[in-house]
Amino acid sequence: MAGSPTARADIRVAVLDSVESEPHTTAELRSRIDGDPATIEDVLCRLSTEGTLREKTGPEGTTVWWQETEPAAARDQVQFEELVQTVSDHAIFFITPDGTVQTWNEGARQLKGYDAGEIIGDHFSTFYTPEDRENRRPSRNLATAARDGRVEDEGWRVHKDGSGFWARVTITAIHDDDGTLRGFTKVTRDLTERHEYERTIERERERLELLNRTLRHDILNGLNVVTVETQTARAHLDEDHPVTEHIDVIRDRVDDLTELIETMRELMSALETDGSKELEPISLTETLREQLDLLEHSYSGVEVTSRGLDEVPSAVLADGLLGRVFENILTNAVVHNDTDRPRVTVTARETPRSAAGESPTLLSGSGNGETEASGATTAGVTVHVADNGPGVPPEERDAILEKGVSELDEPGNGFGLYLVKEMVRSYEGTLDITDASEAPDDVLVPDEERGAVFSVTIPQA
Repeated sequence: MAGSPTARADIRVAVLDSVESEPHTTAELRSRIDGDPATIEDVLCRLSTEGTLREKTGPEGTTVWWQETEPAAARDQVQFEELVQTVSDHAIFFITPDGTVQTWNEGARQLKGYDAGEIIGDHFSTFYTPEDRENRRPSRNLATAARDGRVEDEGWRVHKDGSGFWARVTITAIHDDDGTLRGFTKVTRDLTERHEYERTIERERERLELLNRTLRHDILNGLNVVTVETQTARAHLDEDHPVTEHIDVIRDRVDDLTELIETMRELMSALETDGSKELEPISLTETLREQLDLLEHSYSGVEVTSRGLDEVPSAVLADGLLGRVFENILTNAVVHNDTDRPRVTVTARETPRSAAGESPTLLSGSGNGETEASGATTAGVTVHVADNGPGVPPEERDAILEKGVSELDEPGNGFGLYLVKEMVRSYEGTLDITDASEAPDDVLVPDEERGAVFSVTIPQA
């Protein structure tokens, strides 16, 4: 060894790495290290004096050194095992590579109903249903955990008394330092109450949807009959007949009810949160042009200007109700306008990608002109609808997006904006409200001093 620092360090590593292996004697070390035996022994003696090693002299005068597990580490191990044993809301136990239960904690006893002496030594497939055992679900779970490191599973499991419970299971593979599979830890949690609650909610949702479809169908059929009959009656009456005015009122009310039913259908679609809503590429440019034409025909005297409609990706991920989103925003810009000549501008801009070529995080309006990350990372198209009306005070922006069904009987009450918010959210898009004075330079605004800007961002198709 020639007294080099590297060699001395190697001795220390060689000795300290021998945890739980047979002790090393100076003779054994001499055969492994080309150095002065006296120097080696001096180092080992010094380590023994420092407390790093333990030392013992045998009957023939041979000295042996070894390292014990540190007391603190041993205490930590004991405390950890005691903690696992006392956990009562999770079943935590160890199973061998072939699936044999090897340990058992209090949570496992309470959840599954077996005492340790009843289950240790049995196969863990005991906890699965007969159908799962027949389909080899237990062995497939172990195989997946061994291959991937862990597996998570949810499904029915069986108590000792044969009753079932809904469980979330995590099986984690345990390997030695050399990669040999030692077995698995299995953690089971009882989620029966949550599962039953979710099933109840799903059943109620299905029943409400059935009721909704039935009512829409029956009411619309009834309204169609009223429409036909009033048209027939109106055709047989002179224009100055006193009844014609009442017939016109009936027809207007029928139109209002028909529109309300359509709005409720759209709202039901927007509120779908179970992943069943299907989105498809929809032409944004075509949709905007149709809605702008409709606005000009519906409200005489309104001045409409647009920019960028042909410069953005045409298709966005939405559904057939996208037009209603912009119809509501455009209508709101005119209905709540307090000027003699309402002016509305529409600017379409592509949401820019970052310099690295990654998609930016889309932003959602917080109702006060600020934005918050929504978690989406898909690049999109932003449509800014600005007007020259009174604007929306920051303290009122949240409120106008939350108005609901209770105010449906008030014209222009903002329910349409609540629908807009929910529809945009269902597209995984965002909605933001700001003042015209806050608009970016490349966004058209009718008046830089007053008015609101509604900005809708929808992911590109």
